[in-house]
Amino acid sequence: MLAVAREKFPNIEFHRGDMADFVIDKKFDALVCLWGSIGFMRTPDNLNKALVNFSAHLKSGGVLLLTPWSTQEEFEPKIVVEATKHSEVRLARMENVRLKAPGLVEVDFHHLIGRDGKVTYCHQSMEIGLFSRQQYLDAIAGAGLELMEYCRAPEIRMGAFVGRKPLFSN
Repeated sequence: MLAVAREKFPNIEFHRGDMADFVIDKKFDALVCLWGSIGFMRTPDNLNKALVNFSAHLKSGGVLLLTPWSTQEEFEPKIVVEATKHSEVRLARMENVRLKAPGLVEVDFHHLIGRDGKVTYCHQSMEIGLFSRQQYLDAIAGAGLELMEYCRAPEIRMGAFVGRKPLFSN
């Protein structure tokens, strides 16, 4: 994916790393962690490490926007069904989303891809950490960030935590 991204956007610098321990020798005004990708931290300890690392890469007054995959309070098991078409490609997907263990969700993906007169089937399963709202709030505070807002709106299905690194911090 990095090779594709670098080819499409040759003037942008890309880095490969883990949220919990990546190091970039820069500090930023804003950091975004979208589409619930924080769930791949899987454990509260790794969630805390990621938030500390995010904070370390923010300038004083810098803002973090974090969208959880879901929260323990809002999670509901479900089967997702969707079909779409893009020019010459047709895609049908089903996902079985279920609680595998306390704090851990399993998503079982099934995709049918129609292209060039052929249908291909793809299957993938993944585990995603399911944190409580309080675990997110504790991780944000533990990283030295101030919670500015927790947004819930139909257009932000997952919700969003907005935190800020205090002014005059390192």
